[in-house]
Amino acid sequence: MITHPSSAEPARLPKPLPDETLYSLFARIHWLNDYGNARECCAMLLGDGERLRVADSRFDPVHFDSVTRGFYGGVRLILTKLTPTNFFQRLGTHPSVEIPHRLHPDDAVALAVSNGLATLSNGRAHLWRWCPSCLKRDQDTYGVAYWHRKHQLPGVVICCEHQTSLLETTLPYQARQQEFIMPGRLPGRARIKLVCSAGAPPTAMALAQFAEQILLDDAVEGSPESVQGALVDGLAEAGLVSRAGRIRKKAFVAEWKNLYADISELTEFAPPLNERCLPSLVEALNQHGWLLPATTTLMLANWLFGSWQLFKEHCRWRKVFLLTGVAEERQWSKVAANTPEDARKSHRDTCIEFLKSYPGATRKDFWATHPKSCRWLHTHDKEWLQRQLPTAHRSGVMQLELF
Repeated sequence: MITHPSSAEPARLPKPLPDETLYSLFARIHWLNDYGNARECCAMLLGDGERLRVADSRFDPVHFDSVTRGFYGGVRLILTKLTPTNFFQRLGTHPSVEIPHRLHPDDAVALAVSNGLATLSNGRAHLWRWCPSCLKRDQDTYGVAYWHRKHQLPGVVICCEHQTSLLETTLPYQARQQEFIMPGRLPGRARIKLVCSAGAPPTAMALAQFAEQILLDDAVEGSPESVQGALVDGLAEAGLVSRAGRIRKKAFVAEWKNLYADISELTEFAPPLNERCLPSLVEALNQHGWLLPATTTLMLANWLFGSWQLFKEHCRWRKVFLLTGVAEERQWSKVAANTPEDARKSHRDTCIEFLKSYPGATRKDFWATHPKSCRWLHTHDKEWLQRQLPTAHRSGVMQLELF
C-alpha cells in the first residue's frame, strides 16, 4: 500500500519492451513494485490528484519524467516511443474527438495532458486490440503479454507481422478504472471478438502497413496545414477537383467506394464509407481548416499516394512551401480541369518521354526527376507503371546526365 503517493518514487523501473504502449509500461511498473492499489499508483506516476481512476487518469509527462528520474529519456522521448502521438501529428489530427478543436496537433505535451492514459496509449479510451500470435510470442520471450502501439492505431485491424486479424475487447467505464488490464490478464467479464471475421482483406492489410510506416518513421513531423494541402493536391492530380476548386462529388464517391469495397462491412471503416456520411466528407474536403478523423485521413492518404514515402515527401514539400511564406494559390486551371483520363495520358506521356531520353533508367530515377508523375502513376495506374519501370532493381548503376 502506498502511504504517500505524491512523494513516493518507484524503486524498480522496467525497460520498455519493443513497441510497448505507455499504459502497458505503467502496468508493469505497478506489478514490479508490488503496489496494492492501481489508482494510487496512477496518482503517483501520472500526477492525477483525483486518485479515482486508472485508464482515464490524466497524464502529466513532466511529472512522470521527474518521478522516474529521467529513466525513460525525457518528455519528448516518452511521447515518441511509448505513445502514438507522432502518428496523429503526421496525419495532422488528434487522438481523440474530445480534444478541443483549438488545440494544435503539433503541441504534443498539451495533447498528452488533455488525454487520459488509455486514450494517449491507444488512441481511444475504451477499445483494446491485440494479435494472438504476438501475445504468445511475447509471453514466451518476455514472460508477459503486453499492448503494442501498432495494434491500437485507428484504421489498423490486422497484424502486419502475422497477417492475421486482431482481437478486440471493449470494457465499460467502471471496469477499466479499477485495475490495469493486459491482453494476457483480461477480466472474466471481458467480451472478445475477432475484428476481421472474413480473414485479412488486401485493402485492410495495405492500410495497416501504411499506418505502421507512419508510426515507426522518426524522420519527419507533419502539420494539419501540410497534410491538408497534400491531400487536396492529390485529389487535384487525380482529376477529382473542378476548375472552381470544388471536389467532383460523383467521381470522388465512386472511386472511394470502389477502392474500399472489401472493407466496407468492417465497423472500423463504417463512418467514412457510410452512404449517408459521404456528403459530409466531401463538404469537409471543400472547406479550409478541416480536421478529419485519423482513420479517414489515413484512408485518403493511402488512396491518393499509395505509400507513406510518397505522402511524406509531399507533406514535407508542403511544409516548406508554407514556411517560406509563398502564397498558397493552387494552380487549379492546370490540374483541376483535367479528367482522370486526361491526367493518366499526361503522366504516361511524361514517363514515356523520360524513358526515351534515359533507356536504362530505374523507377528511382524517374521518381527523382518527375515525382508528381511517378506518384500519380504509382497510385492510379500501377500495373502500367510496373510494366514500364519494374520495381526490381536493374543490373548496373546509372547516373543521369541532367545538366
